[in-house]
Amino acid sequence: MRIDNHGNLEATDVSTRSVSQPDSSSQQAVQTAAQPTTEDSTYQSAVSALVAQVNRQPEIRQEKVAALAQQVRAGTHDIAPSETAEAIFADLAPKQAA
Repeated sequence: MRIDNHGNLEATDVSTRSVSQPDSSSQQAVQTAAQPTTEDSTYQSAVSALVAQVNRQPEIRQEKVAALAQQVRAGTHDIAPSETAEAIFADLAPKQAA
């Protein structure tokens, strides 16, 4: 369907339209661009290694959570609001490359 300038809908039969075929140079360019390079393979290996490393890490550090929960229950967990704010901002700040 097509909407013309007057807001009326008009049915269009697209089955009768011809579609031009891409020329051979266009097809060759697409095939060449799709070939993986050594650099792509190295990058993919590095990404896979990092993903595996992240997946090995626990999502929640249970020992730390348990210790903090115990301190909160005992009333001994005392942290200054400024320390909390500093930690939040430090976590949000862009990391500088080493």
